[in-house]
Amino acid sequence: MPSSLGNYRYAAELTPEAIFEAYRSHRVIATQGNRTAIDLRVAGCFIGQSGCASGDLPVQLKVVAERRIESVALLRDGKAVRTFAPGGNQLDARFVDPQPESGEHVYYVRVKLAGDPSFNAPDGVTDPERVFFSDDRSRYPHNFARAEGPFAWSTPIWLKTD
Repeated sequence: MPSSLGNYRYAAELTPEAIFEAYRSHRVIATQGNRTAIDLRVAGCFIGQSGCASGDLPVQLKVVAERRIESVALLRDGKAVRTFAPGGNQLDARFVDPQPESGEHVYYVRVKLAGDPSFNAPDGVTDPERVFFSDDRSRYPHNFARAEGPFAWSTPIWLKTD
């Protein structure tokens, strides 16, 4: 398992009840089987939380993986706000998202580790935005696929800004 992300825990303890409480509170990381940990905080909100903010929004992002990280993208409303290429197996970044428009926003992280991104994609499709949409030409046109793809995502943070 990747090294600790500090004192914050997604679940209070390793019991079924605590894990289901974390799941119900949206404190989860989705991966393609790789062991990646993500700690995202925007305007003081941790993944799975919602809140209100105004002005410049402080962002803290930490990613720890068992293999080299090719890219980490912070997305707001589905569009990349910042992209990093750390080159190692960790990223620790602090920055500001300058005054997003007033309204409701969704922030999340997409991580791409070193490895073949063509999980269940037709030959030649390597675009991370299209690679998950299967068609008749798919290399794996069934529910069997590699157990360890290179992608990981955080649960969103929902923010309302003034």
